[in-house]
Amino acid sequence: MSSLYDFSKRGAVAGPDRDVCLFEELPDDMQQLLWDIVGEAGFDEGRLAGHSFKVEMLPISNFPPMTLDESDRGGEHVALMIGAQLPPVVRVGSKWIDGRHRLAAGTRMKGRFVPTINLEEVGMLPSKVISPYLGEIMFLA
Repeated sequence: MSSLYDFSKRGAVAGPDRDVCLFEELPDDMQQLLWDIVGEAGFDEGRLAGHSFKVEMLPISNFPPMTLDESDRGGEHVALMIGAQLPPVVRVGSKWIDGRHRLAAGTRMKGRFVPTINLEEVGMLPSKVISPYLGEIMFLA
């Protein structure tokens, strides 16, 4: 069973020699979230098992500003992430689905980039995202 802060032992981070992330390497709660998102949209959740996601580093500045409040674990939760290796932020195309605390931690650590995985790899379409998403990621041509 994984711990939310046990990222350094899970391997779900991007690095110079790591440009993929296996679904099974993600923390358990994140795996469940991805099952839920894919299932709600009517896509085959079975495509997640064993999938190796390409990790893409995106500039933090491409994400919309986000405020945190104490009702969602807020700043205290972010503070616990400082200095940790964090799992990727989740997106479907340009729709930012999950990872606002990770993005806030990356910002506080003066990071310029954040690792992301794209659920389009397992057949999700941005137009089919049912769960509320956090905003649109800006991609520059």
